[in-house]
Amino acid sequence: MQINLAFQLKEYKTGRLYLELPFLWGGSARSVVGPGVLASNEGNLLFTPGVRWNLPVHSRVSLYGTAGAGLIGSRREQASVSGMTVMAIDKYRVSLAGGIGGGIDLRLSRLISLRAEARDFISGTGFDASSSHHYVIFGFGFGFHW
Repeated sequence: MQINLAFQLKEYKTGRLYLELPFLWGGSARSVVGPGVLASNEGNLLFTPGVRWNLPVHSRVSLYGTAGAGLIGSRREQASVSGMTVMAIDKYRVSLAGGIGGGIDLRLSRLISLRAEARDFISGTGFDASSSHHYVIFGFGFGFHW
């Protein structure tokens, strides 16, 4: 689930500049049965404030790009059984994160629009010791304007 709050900072002939405050809640679950049993789930909360540039291409259609930086909070719970070994892990982590993306906004009325967008939230070292972790999100929803 993603919620964005945006505040218009400046309007130019070529477009509008916004301060954007995106919040993203997400997670995943995984189970593997083989020589052993593994079950894990991970939950994430991302907050990457930044800027959005809105480019009107028609009276009711605009394209936008966004970039920001902030934090990610993650929790991973994992349990595994292999032979006579049982292991349980519960980890918390907070690290720096960034976000880039873009989308299209179709204005239905003065107060409501439909939006489709793609974003890539990028965090530092993941739980699996990888150098970075990407959370690519494709979203569709409503924009409320007041």
